[in-house]
Amino acid sequence: MTRNQPAKENVWRGNGFGSPAAAGGRRRLAGTAFGVFCLLTAMLLAWQPAAFGQAREGRERVIDLVGRRFEWDPGVIEVNRGDRVVLRVRAEDVTHGLYIDGYGIREEIFPGQVKEITFTADRPGRFMFRCAVTCGTFHPYMTGWLRVKPNTNFAAGAAGAGLLVAGSLAVLHRNKGRSTSDVH
Repeated sequence: MTRNQPAKENVWRGNGFGSPAAAGGRRRLAGTAFGVFCLLTAMLLAWQPAAFGQAREGRERVIDLVGRRFEWDPGVIEVNRGDRVVLRVRAEDVTHGLYIDGYGIREEIFPGQVKEITFTADRPGRFMFRCAVTCGTFHPYMTGWLRVKPNTNFAAGAAGAGLLVAGSLAVLHRNKGRSTSDVH
């Protein structure tokens, strides 16, 4: 070895980002950071509903529904799965009936009467409701929609569980790459 040549065992000519051992350390650090990120995100998703005052279970929804020739007002009702729905149904002009597909609810409402109908929205999806008493020429067109949205708390919990699994796998993968030769 001459004076102008460095010792070969101390030289690593790579991509300019350091030695292979340093690259392995960065990969382990990135894996740990990803794992910690996933775990913190999962904890945040689990904590979020309580932080914003939302109950984890369904809540009670009171909705005024008015029937008049030949429409329902409102024409679309949106609730979340698990909500306890209280419909206060009123007929303004003639006798109407309310039938909600998928829930088997059928009630007759007389003019001036307010009838309370209570049920739990336990099936997600879109359900038609209609007048169940012939009320005139355009009676078949007196329809509306009940939209039962999936419970977002369940979706947040599922996402949190997925992130928890991803974070755990990242940490396990990081530890799998370690060996006694990595320690200098």
